[in-house]
Amino acid sequence: MELLNKELDPRKINIITDIRYDEYEKDETYWIKKEINGVLIHLSRYNEVNSQRDYIKAANDAERENDPKIKKKADFILNWKSEKDLTKKIISSSHLLKWVKRLYV
Repeated sequence: MELLNKELDPRKINIITDIRYDEYEKDETYWIKKEINGVLIHLSRYNEVNSQRDYIKAANDAERENDPKIKKKADFILNWKSEKDLTKKIISSSHLLKWVKRLYV
């Protein structure tokens, strides 16, 4: 995290795309919320199958264990539909980035 601290620009919206651990006293969630005064957004992706949401499963045991703890500490919780079509992915990402920008303006 020390190396990442050097990369952060206080004049810009910095987005850290992957937080995986909430195991220790001063872990990644602590760093984001307390040390860099960030906003923690938990994102759950899903596929739509027969008009039902089928959420993407945790990739491994560590993610399965830490994800609920991170979600509990999140400032915002988003459910995001997975898109296979590139154009739909871009549009969906654009909507998300506009929403994040509104948090800071």
